[in-house]
Amino acid sequence: MSATAVLTKSIAPHPAERGIRAGPVSPGPTRTVLDLTGRRFTGDYLTKLGSSAPTGRGSQSEEAGPAYVHLVSDTDSSFPVSEVTVVAGGLTGTRR
Repeated sequence: MSATAVLTKSIAPHPAERGIRAGPVSPGPTRTVLDLTGRRFTGDYLTKLGSSAPTGRGSQSEEAGPAYVHLVSDTDSSFPVSEVTVVAGGLTGTRR
């Protein structure tokens, strides 16, 4: 479990009493504008990393975006607190 997930799970119950929800999104390898400019990762790093996912590729930023929108929706996501939303194409920390 990531440090972000542990931190969120430890603090989320406290603001939840006042109606404030906290829940992290854990994206897998995601291509962004920074990758296209070569500023974040060089070469085919994301391609190689994404190829180990069951989907065979990393995600595009627009594929991960709906997870964030879902979490801020009072209609669709009013009950979950401290649940980690994973958007990784089936890639997990245990899969090699």
